[in-house]
Amino acid sequence: MAEVTGKGSTSNKPDSGDSPPKPAPQQQVTMTMLKGSDFGMGGTEPALTKAPPNFTGRGKFLDDDGNVYEGDYVNGKPHGKGKKTFTDGKVYEGDYDEGSESGKGKMTLLNGAVYEGDFMLGAPHGFGRSKEENGSVYHGGWSNGKKSGRCKYTFANGNVYEGNWEGEDANGKGKMTLKNGNVYEGDFVNGKPHGKGKATYPDGRVEKGKWKNGEFKGLFGFSSSSGSYGEPFGVILSIIISAVIAFISGTFLANFLYKFIPLNPDVLSIGLVAAVFIVCMITCRNHKGLKVVKLAVVLIGISAIGIIGAKATANKSPKPQTTETTQGANTNPSAEITKNVNFRKGPSTNDEVIRQLKQGDIVILTGEVSGGWTQITRDGEKGWVSNEYLKVWEK
Repeated sequence: MAEVTGKGSTSNKPDSGDSPPKPAPQQQVTMTMLKGSDFGMGGTEPALTKAPPNFTGRGKFLDDDGNVYEGDYVNGKPHGKGKKTFTDGKVYEGDYDEGSESGKGKMTLLNGAVYEGDFMLGAPHGFGRSKEENGSVYHGGWSNGKKSGRCKYTFANGNVYEGNWEGEDANGKGKMTLKNGNVYEGDFVNGKPHGKGKATYPDGRVEKGKWKNGEFKGLFGFSSSSGSYGEPFGVILSIIISAVIAFISGTFLANFLYKFIPLNPDVLSIGLVAAVFIVCMITCRNHKGLKVVKLAVVLIGISAIGIIGAKATANKSPKPQTTETTQGANTNPSAEITKNVNFRKGPSTNDEVIRQLKQGDIVILTGEVSGGWTQITRDGEKGWVSNEYLKVWEK
């Protein structure tokens, strides 16, 4: 719209006679140019036009798409602070940079949805908060108009998600807290638990392991056709695999460690096997309805595996028939080491340790004794051991 202002005048006809009319007083006449539908209908709003190309300052003009912008201009473009009302009813208020919504701003849609935060080239980009039409609130990262990055998403139904968001759903690491008290923390794919994660429930149950498309698959990724949480098949398989792992690792550890730890190998192997088995079983704990069965299986498994492991790791050398078969033609008496023991340079615990002798090793007595200690020869090297770890063989 534009107003045309100018000087004009009006004339008066003479009332009577031939006397000349008096000149009319000068008046200012304003003519309003009306737009489209207002023409001839008494419209009062000035018609808007596009901003002049070199206009700088504050103004109110139309853009190329018919949207109305009111605010700062530089060289005919919105630049600075302003407000734009779009033809579809949405309204933006905030920063402008060379004609585009860039910087901090607020966009209000006709349906009541509101976004407030960072903009770039007319789209949410950076960090911001949006309140959706249904009441859900998203507070987090944005990229080119789409939710992206770390966020906190409070849904209209009361559920809350905190974590990574990509595209239209939760993707990556995150935590979902449901209104009913269920909590899942772990990997998400397309909005569902998928990968490694842990779920806790108000009744105390805990499910930790692999998930697929929102369903718990147990420690090793197996489940029954029931599709329910804590499937028996997954638990039983976990127990079997745990037992195998415990036996293999426990017995090998015992074989290795009793060379350095002066403990009975039976005790050491039982302890290690039991410890490994318990650690494996902890990973599939808290399956509702199976606790009693699991406890019985664990107790039986520990006992059986411990006994087998102890026998497997004992590894005792057979007693020779004569001293000549193992040590050659030696006239000195022989003895057997009854437990793992330190082989020392002198007859006391303060003397330096040469090395450790294993249970079942055969040694030669030199005949020297001192205060409960006996001098022996092993592999051509002399040293001392406590009498309580020696079993002397009669010739």
